[in-house]
Amino acid sequence: MKPSYSNQLKYSAGFLIIIGLLACVNTTYSRADEKAITGELVHIIMGSFMHHGEAFYDQEVIRNNSILEKNPKSFDAINDLAVAYFKRSSFMSKVEKLAQPFNYHDSIKLFETNEKYHPNRYKTASNMGVMYKKFGDFENAEKYIKKALKIKPQGHMGLGDYYLKMIQYLKSNDGSSNFLGIKYEDGYQKTAEAANKEYVISLIKNDHQFADAYIVLGDILLYEKKYQLALRSYLRYQDLIKNSNGKSDRNFFYMRSESLFELWSINLASGHIFDRYYKNQFHHDLMKVKDWLLTFHNFETTQLQNGNSVSFSHLTKNNMFPERPIYLDIAYFKGTYDWKPIEYVSLIFVILLLVLPAKIYWNLRKGISWNK
Repeated sequence: MKPSYSNQLKYSAGFLIIIGLLACVNTTYSRADEKAITGELVHIIMGSFMHHGEAFYDQEVIRNNSILEKNPKSFDAINDLAVAYFKRSSFMSKVEKLAQPFNYHDSIKLFETNEKYHPNRYKTASNMGVMYKKFGDFENAEKYIKKALKIKPQGHMGLGDYYLKMIQYLKSNDGSSNFLGIKYEDGYQKTAEAANKEYVISLIKNDHQFADAYIVLGDILLYEKKYQLALRSYLRYQDLIKNSNGKSDRNFFYMRSESLFELWSINLASGHIFDRYYKNQFHHDLMKVKDWLLTFHNFETTQLQNGNSVSFSHLTKNNMFPERPIYLDIAYFKGTYDWKPIEYVSLIFVILLLVLPAKIYWNLRKGISWNK
């Protein structure tokens, strides 16, 4: 019995798909030709920069309490003790936090004590804003950050008003705009042209859990045609909101990635292939970051036990911290397809099957039966 024309085409298409998959499934990447991404920015995006560990804040509690025994009104000791209590609690489990004699509110009380003894200090207002932000009390956070900016307009670490913008975003954003107030749908160019790159980087260093900052940084890097860093920044955003209840559009990554890969493919040098499993490499890198931070905190603990300085400037100057992860290019690699013998046979079948639909169509047009 003669197969119908539609079935003949289905069979042909099925064979083409199967053979096509056989021909493309095996690839090799020339790892020797890959470039390690260098520079501090990739470490900021991935989170592999120095953060003090629990041992440091334990020592800070002891050190500042000792100072306050001699000088109960010491501004720096009260301020640093309040920060140490807050930071130390971030390493505790929920059960440990319940048993902890000092909590976030005790830190606020210490800052209020400093305000009483030393009124209108920038550090007090700024730190109170940060503390309230951590509580999720964005009304008070906004109030104190505004007060801090009146005292010091350039803000902490040269952030300007970006920390305030972050709080206002968390307080009232509807998910359609980034923390700079620019709508996501307006495209990466508009954000990149309006944003201050150094402020965005400083904001991430101050609060590396704020997902929207990575979107803005990714837009800047995409505009600068730094595709590897832009992709990592977008992936970092996606990772941060994956299990959160944030207001940001969870599909936004896919919107931006389309623009990214379109531009990337146009500007890509010859001899590259695309790895569709690039997210696996990214998540593997995140695990390396987690391991590195654990190693750094163990190193810091040992340094403290030996009475050595663990200030970041000292460690950086003397190159004393553990070697940080090395990040290789993701998504696009310099390499070639690795053709196996079976794939050469498959290619011959593909060529033959490409002729089959034309032959079927020609026979049907001529009215020649399938079995003739």
